[in-house]
Amino acid sequence: MYIPDVTSDIPYLTVDQMIEVDRSMLEDYKIELLQMMENAGRSLAHLARTWFFGGNLSGKKVTVMVEKVAVRWSVHDGYLPMGRG
Repeated sequence: MYIPDVTSDIPYLTVDQMIEVDRSMLEDYKIELLQMMENAGRSLAHLARTWFFGGNLSGKKVTVMVEKVAVRWSVHDGYLPMGRG
C-alpha cells in the first residue's frame, strides 16, 4: 500500500486563524457548521479512497476509524463496512 509522503512543508492555520475562518464561514458566507462538517467528511472519504484504493472502493472491506460523515460517504462510494458483506 502506498502511503504519501507528508513530511514536506504543509500549509497550516493557527488556532486563531481557524477561529476566524469558522466565524467568516458562518457570518459572512452563511454556511452552517453542519454543512462544513458534511463537506469535510466527504473530502476525507475522497482523499482516503484516492490515496489508499486508487479511487475504487467497490466491494472492498476496510476498517474505518474516523468520524461518521466520512464513513457515510465511503459507503455511498461502494465500500462494505466490516460485518456487512
